[in-house]
Amino acid sequence: MRQAIRLESDFAGAHTTLAAVLRQLGDTAGAAAESQAGAEISKKKTDLQAATFATNSGRPVRNAGDLEGAISQFQAGNSGDAILRFGALRARSGLKPKGPKRRSGRGVSESC
Repeated sequence: MRQAIRLESDFAGAHTTLAAVLRQLGDTAGAAAESQAGAEISKKKTDLQAATFATNSGRPVRNAGDLEGAISQFQAGNSGDAILRFGALRARSGLKPKGPKRRSGRGVSESC
């Protein structure tokens, strides 16, 4: 079981199973540590799912033109997870005004 955890340390089920085995063997301290590790991994994954859902549900709201609702959804998706903060930032960038881009004209000569 410890080898499985070394190979895939972010799998909460392996920690939970190891905690149960350690508890049966009488190692309550080890069981508590593994149980805590499993709970932390589960919480991180649940938080990530909730933030992903909020961010993804903000896109159709934005596309429907409800900017206040979209901003609210993107803020809800802006959790402590750095990857999702980046995703929410990218999604919010879609809120910038759309329109013709101004050309600077540098380096371009239209003289006859």
